[in-house]
Amino acid sequence: MTIYSCALLLAALTLSVVNPAKAEESEYAKTRYPIVIAPSGGVFTKIGPIYSFHRIPQDLQKHGATVFLPKLASINTPEVRGEQLLAQVDEVLAITGAEKVNLVGHSLGALTVRYVAAVAPEKVASVSTIGSLTLGSPLGDWAQEVFALPVIGTPIQKIAEAIGNTMGYVFGYLEGTQYEQDAQNLFITLSSAGASNYNARFPQAVPDTRCGEGAYEVNGVRYYSWSGTKVFTNVFDPFDYLVSVTALVFQGVDDGKSDGLVGRCSSHLGKVIRDDYRMNHFDEVNQILGLRDPYTNPVSIYRQHANRLKLEGL
Repeated sequence: MTIYSCALLLAALTLSVVNPAKAEESEYAKTRYPIVIAPSGGVFTKIGPIYSFHRIPQDLQKHGATVFLPKLASINTPEVRGEQLLAQVDEVLAITGAEKVNLVGHSLGALTVRYVAAVAPEKVASVSTIGSLTLGSPLGDWAQEVFALPVIGTPIQKIAEAIGNTMGYVFGYLEGTQYEQDAQNLFITLSSAGASNYNARFPQAVPDTRCGEGAYEVNGVRYYSWSGTKVFTNVFDPFDYLVSVTALVFQGVDDGKSDGLVGRCSSHLGKVIRDDYRMNHFDEVNQILGLRDPYTNPVSIYRQHANRLKLEGL
């Protein structure tokens, strides 16, 4: 066994390495720096054969990319998850010998990768966010309003936090991690006030106007973002029915367009690749198991973006 193979084996204890021995079929997505993909909150990175980003890491590697999937606390703040991610970025740099990484994050994962780029920009070549909670979500605001209700608010909050923390611990157990979970502070972060506070501390590439673009490059880090605005995309996907309900809270907010969980304008960060793909929040990571709009392939969007990074020397 080679030294490189041993290093990959050790990395698997905290990182999921996507089929490291599989031969690449092209160099279309062969970026200069490794790609590290951070999942959203309330999900897992990989359990058995099931990935949070369905088929996306495998496709990137098939086209030449080196991909790592960090294991993070499912239910916790972007700062806590960011410290966990930073430690694993250091592992990736040690394993590959690369000077930097390309960070990709979905939803809460977008805030997580932003944290790493803010505190350690010398280790990051680019940040790409999908369905980002840059401005929080009306759903987070609604939750805080419910929690503040007299008499019933506190019990509802305690139940919601208990459910969230339990889910996080179950995912952690199945993934082989023992991270602490913190639903209480995560719920605050998801609100517009919580997002505003986060942006004040980590303002890199956040737009100055609500639906504008942010700086394309900050401290040597390139920033990109994209998202979708078609809520119902596949009659066989149970998540579509869920987001069809949650999308109702976005009526009257900005232009009312969202992916069902995050508003169109809230997803903006740095250079906006596109904010109106025919995808909802779950389609953005090709879930459930690729049930999506037949005219939009999330897998190819990630592949094209990797090629974009490659052409820009990243």
